[in-house]
Amino acid sequence: MGGGGRLVVPKGRWVTGSFNLTSNFTLYLEEGAVILGSQDPKEWPLIEPLPSYGRGRERPGGRHISLLHANGVENVVITGQNGSIDGRGGMWWELWWNRTLEHTRDSSTNICIEDCYIESGDDLVAVKSGWDQFGTSVARPSSNIVIRRLSGTTPTCSGVGIGSEMSGGVSDVLVEDLHVRDSAAAVRIKTDRGRGGYITNITIRGVAMERVRVPIRFSRGANDHPDEAYDRSALPRVACIEISNVVGVGIEKAPVLEGLEGARFEGICMRNVSLRGIPPPAEWRCEYVAGEAVDVFPTPCEVFRRGGSGCARGGRTPG
Repeated sequence: MGGGGRLVVPKGRWVTGSFNLTSNFTLYLEEGAVILGSQDPKEWPLIEPLPSYGRGRERPGGRHISLLHANGVENVVITGQNGSIDGRGGMWWELWWNRTLEHTRDSSTNICIEDCYIESGDDLVAVKSGWDQFGTSVARPSSNIVIRRLSGTTPTCSGVGIGSEMSGGVSDVLVEDLHVRDSAAAVRIKTDRGRGGYITNITIRGVAMERVRVPIRFSRGANDHPDEAYDRSALPRVACIEISNVVGVGIEKAPVLEGLEGARFEGICMRNVSLRGIPPPAEWRCEYVAGEAVDVFPTPCEVFRRGGSGCARGGRTPG
């Protein structure tokens, strides 16, 4: 591994375009330090699309480089004393509304994200691993990921989202001590036909949520594809999902758990879950799923009350 070193950002507001992170590197923000993304589009050149996507995520072609950019690196730490990183994404939303945004993200392993507060118009943290046939061909999974002591708000998306681009596989993910408020969802798993791949061995524990529309949403329906050459018979495997110690208030709707015909989501195991504020009849939406539920309110679908369906873990929990 090359690279190495430590960059200390002192107190102040520092405007910058993209810069590269290298292996064995620490970015440290002192108290009062703020990194601000430049508002000049020239600071964000187009680079090649990720091999596991085959094209830009929203449009064909390349992708704009990210504020903190890293490719093929190891042992990178971003930390500090309550400093801030503000990408100032308003400019990009304006460009997207004008149909010019090209941006995506992809596979990582051995990742720890902790002690962060995030405000976003997308998922606070998204775990992805390739898009349809490009993702299965590259076969570079996301695995051994820890997300803990994360709080924030996202009015249109989820606190932690897995997928929908997961064709290279996602496994061994731990989410704990998650606090989500004023958001569309707290935790979400997204996939669909044509994705292939797998999402397995996911542990979600210690979640607090306030004023969240749909607290837990595992669903199909991500029916976007890079081109018409995707394999329509490629079905994802979703299994071994543990959810425990969840408290929600001001919740608008009951959880949604919808697998795929021919690819049931299995081993969804819920314990000690309390979701308050849902207006009657507070009915869960469940289809093509299996698992068990213990001490869960409101009362889940019958398939979870029967229990005894694949809740033994097939892997390990990162920590």
